[in-house]
Amino acid sequence: MRKIYDAFHLVINGESSTRYAPLIVPGDANAPQPKYYEYDEVIGKDGRDRVFENVYKEYTDPYSFYFLEEEKGQWGNQWALLKQWLYSFNVNDQKIVFQESTSLEWFKYLSKVEIESADRSVKKIGIAKVNFTFAPYEYAIGGLYSYTLAEIEYNSWYRCEPMYILTNSNTEKRNVMISISNDSGSYDVSFELPGMSKANVSVRDAIIRCYKNDGSIQVLSYVGNLKNLVMEHGVNNIRATDGINISVIPNWRRL
Repeated sequence: MRKIYDAFHLVINGESSTRYAPLIVPGDANAPQPKYYEYDEVIGKDGRDRVFENVYKEYTDPYSFYFLEEEKGQWGNQWALLKQWLYSFNVNDQKIVFQESTSLEWFKYLSKVEIESADRSVKKIGIAKVNFTFAPYEYAIGGLYSYTLAEIEYNSWYRCEPMYILTNSNTEKRNVMISISNDSGSYDVSFELPGMSKANVSVRDAIIRCYKNDGSIQVLSYVGNLKNLVMEHGVNNIRATDGINISVIPNWRRL
């Protein structure tokens, strides 16, 4: 007999669902998938022109949770524990990490949990139908680590929003430029980096944070558009001012 922990299960914020439900069945393969937001169609010379935004909608997938009555007369308690666990992920201003046991090298960000129904199918087994709503992308666990430029030059996945880490080991402040060239064009951003400090250039939230050796942190002003420093699918040529060490946390993602 296959052990419970070998069965399909979910891991949410690092906690396995096996503690609450020994069996979970995901919805069918026709579950809604991410879709473009799009502008209105415009009548053009040769028909209609459709202009797409580079943004996708969130989507919802259904799962069925089967849980057991561990002690006689305790069905309600088991259901209450499962329900409390599921609804604990409906929180404000937090990114909830969601993984399936069949694809632990990738994760999604969970934005909402809704329990559609709960039934006692037989005396000791309950089933709850749960809808999970996700942000549109899946992220690679491997994309959360730091790499050299040579290691991440080719992006096999969808357009991603990396974190660039630049270090000034000199005692003097430096005028720094970071540049990227890919199929969408060539772009650069410049800023002044204090001596003996490190800058985290975040494309995701368009902020440059400076970490000094004395432990202080400050936000740096810059010239350019950080959102242009995305890594497109394919080859990305990235450069930084000579004498500045640079590495990249790519945040690889897919649809």
